[in-house]
Amino acid sequence: MEAASGRDMKKRNLRSQSLLELGLVLALLVVFNYLSSRVFHRFDFTEEKRYTLSEASIKLAESLDDIFYVKIYLDGDELPPAYKNLRNASKEMFDEFRYASGGKIEYEIYNPLEGLKGDDLRNVLVELRESGIQATDLYEKTNDGSMQKLIVPAAHVFYKGAQYPLYLIDPSLTVNNPGTLNKAVEALEFSIANSIRRCVQSEMKRVAFMDGHGELADHELLDAKRLLEEYYRVERMNLNFDDSAFYGQILEGLKTVSEDSLGFAVDRLVKDKLNGYDAIIFAKPRIAFAEREKYWIDQYIMQGGKVMWMIDPLLIETDSLARYGKVFTADYDLNLTDLLFKYGVRVNLDLVQDYNSLIVPFGREGGGVEPKPWFYFPVLPSMNNHAINRNLDLVWLQYPATIDTVGSPALKKTVLLRSTSLARVSNHPAEVDMQIVRKPPAEDYFPNRDKIMAVLVEGRFESNYTLANRKELDPLKTFKDHVENGKMIVVGDGDLMVNLVRPDGQYYPAGYDRLSKKTFGNRQFFMNCMDYLVDDFGLIEVRNKDIQLRVLDQIKINLPREQNKWKTLNMVLPVAVILLFGVVNGVIRKRKYER
Repeated sequence: MEAASGRDMKKRNLRSQSLLELGLVLALLVVFNYLSSRVFHRFDFTEEKRYTLSEASIKLAESLDDIFYVKIYLDGDELPPAYKNLRNASKEMFDEFRYASGGKIEYEIYNPLEGLKGDDLRNVLVELRESGIQATDLYEKTNDGSMQKLIVPAAHVFYKGAQYPLYLIDPSLTVNNPGTLNKAVEALEFSIANSIRRCVQSEMKRVAFMDGHGELADHELLDAKRLLEEYYRVERMNLNFDDSAFYGQILEGLKTVSEDSLGFAVDRLVKDKLNGYDAIIFAKPRIAFAEREKYWIDQYIMQGGKVMWMIDPLLIETDSLARYGKVFTADYDLNLTDLLFKYGVRVNLDLVQDYNSLIVPFGREGGGVEPKPWFYFPVLPSMNNHAINRNLDLVWLQYPATIDTVGSPALKKTVLLRSTSLARVSNHPAEVDMQIVRKPPAEDYFPNRDKIMAVLVEGRFESNYTLANRKELDPLKTFKDHVENGKMIVVGDGDLMVNLVRPDGQYYPAGYDRLSKKTFGNRQFFMNCMDYLVDDFGLIEVRNKDIQLRVLDQIKINLPREQNKWKTLNMVLPVAVILLFGVVNGVIRKRKYER
């Protein structure tokens, strides 16, 4: 009896102990859930710190003083798995920004095209297009062939009564390209932070396209101007003092000036106007610069101004080329060699051909058109060595020249664009002959490699006029001989951002090829250049984040035997694990309670 009573007591104690342990576990779960609902923290164990926001992004999120509401349109039951991953990555990134903002960021995800057909679908597409968002045709390969569907890889941002579009995939990239998804995920933080910057910046930075020296006309820069106007105040300034338009822009300031002090007033007004810009852009100047104009540019740089040069040193008469099939280059003689040399750069009088080039339609003998590579239009891959060119698509240049880095070794020079390993450089006067498309060139036709065509220069810039006679150039005696943290970008192609205009007045994006209907990376490269030169947030550094997607082998997973293997494994393995756990747990409990 005593033995039986002892066994009953032992069972009661074990039961009480089990109940106590269960109660403690439940209590801990309640406490843990309460704390986790009050405190948010993500432990980022990814190698590339995929879920850790940069300091610039955090500061921008913290600067929000109102609700930042986002409608994400990338959704739907039939969304391909790759784009579901992008949707999920977007959700996770917005969660990070929401936490950093203190809850001021809210979002919803839905498909605005779900279930729509006919006129209803067209009306929604028109509404999206008018608000700055374009739906995308997606072609997906399946086991039965292919399937076409419309997706909207974008969002709308609402802040303080204003609405802005936000693309989750850069519209200049090919949506069906396998590499597009990785680039889109990599760019998510930058895209979201850039949208916040657009909303919170109190005073827009000022950028000017320079005029008066034959630069590209307004209609040729419509796309560049539109891109900049999303984040900057964009103007145009004439710097040619022999041009009547030059005086028209400072006329108000000259009305009260006496004739004797006119020279002083012009110098002061021009410098004040120039120094009001955070950056200036020279887009394909074709008229020589006078020393006074170069001096104004020099002193603007010495005051901390940033400059982007897009220069064609040589003239190629394309009309004559089309008519006669052959032309020789002419020299624009811009009179900028000494100025740029002082800043560590020399744009050479030469012409680059590259084997990796744009396909252009040419007339075929006997009639018709045949696409051929035009080696004078290089298509350059991204070097991925700087925030400016990271994750870029190919950049298309037209009749570019090479650039040498020269001068002071104290200046930091970063190559942004260079030729491939198969290039040819022809010195001025260079022959441009259309016969090159008639027969393929020999293997030794491209003897050059890695020729520089765009460079960033940073550091201490010294004035080109320190030892010069400045009596006439500097009537106000405000000369400055250096600047410590200067920045300048030089591109050996004046047509980097030129856009074609259609007869109806509409224009194509810069870098758009009508034959392939592809938009190259020119626009993103240009905007990255300007952001790096002007942006005080340091947001461009976010582009340095390199995220690697661990994707499945698409060829392998589409094989029937592979699909059957993984389906069987997914069905059998979980059941087997549960059964094994049940057997082991039963054996343990039996031994425990038999003692």
